[in-house]
Amino acid sequence: MKKSLLLASLLLTAPFAASAAEGISYSYVEGGYQAFDIDEPGDGNGNDADGWALRGSYALTDNLHVFGGYSQMDVDSLGDGLLYNTDAQLDGARVGLGVNFELSSRLDMVARGAYEWNKLEHDKTKLANGDVVGLPTSYLRGYSFEMGVNAALVKNRLNASAFMGYQDGTSEISGSNYRNENNGIGYGRVGLEGVFNPNWSIVADAKIYDGSDIEWFVGPRFTF
Repeated sequence: MKKSLLLASLLLTAPFAASAAEGISYSYVEGGYQAFDIDEPGDGNGNDADGWALRGSYALTDNLHVFGGYSQMDVDSLGDGLLYNTDAQLDGARVGLGVNFELSSRLDMVARGAYEWNKLEHDKTKLANGDVVGLPTSYLRGYSFEMGVNAALVKNRLNASAFMGYQDGTSEISGSNYRNENNGIGYGRVGLEGVFNPNWSIVADAKIYDGSDIEWFVGPRFTF
């Protein structure tokens, strides 16, 4: 049902304006610092990680673009009541297709769908009782879709974006038959882009789940 809605939204955008809003580009590469902070209910702890990310987008036509990204973060803690400190690495990748159409000279409507992949690889984990153990590698594979707007707030100086989205996936543990169909989760994502010149800018965005869990990114962008 959700995939059908995404397909319908992509098809419905096709007849609209054949250009992006002025000052908004869908061909760029960016890299920078990425982190997440996820609160765990009940124990006051959380999942914290930080590292780097490389992301990009390419306009196939005036109204169609592909996008993707890869990130690698070191996990500082897993606070689910059992795991307190961990030496682990979280890798993530996504690739997708988006459509954009012009609502006004400074505002685009955008719809995107993506394949999502994540791997959590443990080295050593300290349990609540003090024991240090090794844990198997786990994977999360799934999809996401989102709709929102890109806006040129100040011409050639400041752009902003706001999206609402949904993602879902399946968890697996390496070397076992474990497989769990996760409950899907909604999210909001907001971003700002400070433009220096036609090629260079600085971007920052935050992806917010459940009102308090935040994944965020900041770094330079090269537009071509």
